[in-house]
Amino acid sequence: MMRSTLVFAVALFASGACAPADEPATSDAPPAVAAPAAPAPTTDLPAAPAPPAPPVAEASPQAAPAAAAPVYLDVRTPAEFQAGHVEGAILIPHDQMAQRWPELAAYQDRELVVYCRSGRRSGLAIEVLRAQGFTKLENGGGLNQMAGRGLPITTD
Repeated sequence: MMRSTLVFAVALFASGACAPADEPATSDAPPAVAAPAAPAPTTDLPAAPAPPAPPVAEASPQAAPAAAAPVYLDVRTPAEFQAGHVEGAILIPHDQMAQRWPELAAYQDRELVVYCRSGRRSGLAIEVLRAQGFTKLENGGGLNQMAGRGLPITTD
């Protein structure tokens, strides 16, 4: 009796009926077929129309985000600034830059265009900013050069 049980177990194992869970069972029997799903219950209401597909946007140069505009930094005296400056410019006189540069920390990753009357003081201010880790710096020269770029000049 024990021998026939052992033979039966070996035969069962060899047929794949006792294959480990991580190995597929091998058998000559066709795979089991799942019963078809029951149809969904119907109602007397008509089916709602499918919503229209959203339009597909084509890539275009206009769709690309614009780079942040440069920040203009006026390093002249307050009197010179009041006489005329680039609209929206920040005033920090060049001789105060070593103490006041932290006011520009929010703009450290933006392009800073530094200008004065001729470009000499803006060069001095750029040296201070570069020593503080600013890298996107441009010496814009004087106010006349800024006006020559088409930037609006104001006195407010």
